[in-house]
Amino acid sequence: MHVAYAIFGLTLVLHFIPDLFSYIRIAGACSLVYLGLSTAFSGSGTETASQKVGAYKPWRHYATAFLTNSLNPKTSIFVISLYTQVIGVETSLIGQLGWGAFISLSHFVWFALVAGFMSAQRVRGWILAKRRLFNGVTGALLTLFGLLAFMADDAVRPPGK
Repeated sequence: MHVAYAIFGLTLVLHFIPDLFSYIRIAGACSLVYLGLSTAFSGSGTETASQKVGAYKPWRHYATAFLTNSLNPKTSIFVISLYTQVIGVETSLIGQLGWGAFISLSHFVWFALVAGFMSAQRVRGWILAKRRLFNGVTGALLTLFGLLAFMADDAVRPPGK
């Protein structure tokens, strides 16, 4: 998603919506606070998703992951910075698409490695044994980061804007 808007029409969009970065920051901050609070207050966590009859809906996980990444101001700034500072408009469309594929593949590989590590039986068992602590700490940190992002004074606005 970030690569698509970096390649296709970011300048045009920013021309018509000059406060886009502020909107991304606010939406991302709200998303972090929501994720933080829902994680911190997710309950005892004694049941797994597979134990809840009919509760497991993979599309919800994909939708949450998509929104989490899409509303992440840090990722937006990173990709936009790459395209405006490093790759540049003088790079051919094929070159920009190639860079986009590289960035997307790099992210996919990184998150696949993290998911593989976290789902290893030994690591997973250790984390599940301490899930209340992990949920509480993770939820508190996400909420704190969301509140800090919300209070930031246009921290994500690019230089010169």
